[in-house]
Amino acid sequence: MDIIAEIAFRIIALMIDIIYTTLRFFGFRIAVLGSGFFLLHMLSYHPIFIIIFIVVVIALYAPVIYKLVKKRKSN
Repeated sequence: MDIIAEIAFRIIALMIDIIYTTLRFFGFRIAVLGSGFFLLHMLSYHPIFIIIFIVVVIALYAPVIYKLVKKRKSN
């Protein structure tokens, strides 16, 4: 039974690695969000994981949004 769990874990880890490596071409933020969305899909979109995903998105893009808002206010 342990070998089945280990094989399943390794397959999922390989899929996440492939997705992360592929999306890394577009940048770190896109790679993290793409991998997170893949995990969210694998975990059947439970509400707690959706909230965690939203927090990660806000944490990754808050500096960019702040700069845009600050730039808009100064004009």
